[in-house]
Amino acid sequence: MHNLNPITSTRLPDVPSILGQAPVRMPIGGKIRAGIKVLTASAARHARAKEIYDSGVAAGKAFEEIESEIAQALPELKSGGLKPHNVAH
Repeated sequence: MHNLNPITSTRLPDVPSILGQAPVRMPIGGKIRAGIKVLTASAARHARAKEIYDSGVAAGKAFEEIESEIAQALPELKSGGLKPHNVAH
């Protein structure tokens, strides 16, 4: 039989810092978005933006690449034509 000690606490140990003892923390900066990018309402009104978006998604391009192609083709769009959209996976 194995001698395994059960974990009784999920709290991480305190570590020394400049201000004294402090718990270990994971540094996080910005937002983590689980999702995709879709056309904005203003970009969806342009047939060229729809064409670039659909062909880019079908080709498996990164959303940043698709966004830059839309911005080059349609400089009148302010935000690049894409906005984040959360999905379940």
